[in-house]
Amino acid sequence: GRSFSRPWRVAGDDARPARAPSLALGADRTVYLAWTIGEDSAADIHVARSTDSGATFAEPHIGARSRGYSDAPKLAVDPGGTLHLAYGEDQRVWYTRSTDGARTFEAPREISGADAGFPALSVDASGALYVVWELFRQHRYRPRGLAFTVSRDGGRTFTPAAAVPDSADPAGGLNGSSQGLLMKKLAVNARGAVAIVNSSFKDRERSRVWLIRTRP
Repeated sequence: GRSFSRPWRVAGDDARPARAPSLALGADRTVYLAWTIGEDSAADIHVARSTDSGATFAEPHIGARSRGYSDAPKLAVDPGGTLHLAYGEDQRVWYTRSTDGARTFEAPREISGADAGFPALSVDASGALYVVWELFRQHRYRPRGLAFTVSRDGGRTFTPAAAVPDSADPAGGLNGSSQGLLMKKLAVNARGAVAIVNSSFKDRERSRVWLIRTRP
């Protein structure tokens, strides 16, 4: 971090804006980059990979072709090299994976239930996947509290979605700022210990940030 190269554009232009980038690093030092590209009514998730530490990226592939508006992709690579992708679409969280270095992806599956969005994704040393997302009472309003699911078979199946205990502000505050929805609120260590952070804001009263931890 002492110095940085000059930035260059990987994706997006005035006609097809790109946003919400996400990075993941494979064990073989392959860098994966995902982003959303397109207008609000028709936006797809694109994924590209780099085998030279990010100096260049291969032609991107569509990780998830949207039926409408998709956004907020998150990536993780498990110990076996499978690339996992979670993202939001139609007020739900969807999941897909690639076993060939982001060249092709499985058909996406919805894993959240209704009124969900803006996922975070992580993986432990055993290959278990953890997904956390924002909970909306109604999607046009700000979210309150978080939910999660876990897959212990590499993404083949997921546990039923459940609310994260103590993730909603008891004083009624809503999950933090709009910019905060794209932050990574989930961290998992090699043994499967989980840390989740959330923030809340109640207009003219208070704001807070708190951490929730579990043990494997």
